[in-house]
Amino acid sequence: NTTKYLDYRCPRCFNGPEDITHLLICIRNNLRLTTLITQVVQETFRKLEIPHLGLDTFIKSFINLHINKKMPLGIITDETLAPFEKNK
Repeated sequence: NTTKYLDYRCPRCFNGPEDITHLLICIRNNLRLTTLITQVVQETFRKLEIPHLGLDTFIKSFINLHINKKMPLGIITDETLAPFEKNK
């Protein structure tokens, strides 16, 4: 809200507007987005005891869709289905 907050930029890095996309890729985050996605998929894989496939492709698709194209996070496409064997 630019009328309430005069500086709309991220208060941690001041490099861009503090929107959902920026929150995911801010250079001041403790973890890179790719690391976080990898950890989540691997933990889910471990809990469900199923193999994951094509993790790199999944991460690239996720970043392309939700970061580059700014598609809202709640939208899931064939390219961003979790990379588990049952989806093949």
